[in-house]
Amino acid sequence: MEFESASFVPCNPPGSYTPFPCGNGNWSSKIWNEKRLHCEGGQLIAKWSFASDWKLAADARGELGGWQPVFHAAVTTDNVWLPGAGGTVRS
Repeated sequence: MEFESASFVPCNPPGSYTPFPCGNGNWSSKIWNEKRLHCEGGQLIAKWSFASDWKLAADARGELGGWQPVFHAAVTTDNVWLPGAGGTVRS
C-alpha cells in the first residue's frame, strides 16, 4: 500500500501563500512510502516499509491549478518498483 507522510500546511487565507511554504507550495515536504501489509489472525500486520526519496515539485504559483502529480509503485512477480529522486527507480 502507498502512504503519504508529512503534515499539510494550509495557506491562511487560502491562496495567500502565507505562511510560506503552504498549500501547493509545500508539496515537496511530503514523504511517499510503500508498505507491505499481511493479514494474520484477522489483523493487518506491517511486514516491511520503504520511504522513497522522490519529491513532488512544489506548485507555489498555482500553475497546475491544484492538480497534484501522482506517486505510484509498479508491482512485478519479484519486486515492487518505486519512483526515486532525479528520475530514478528503486526496487
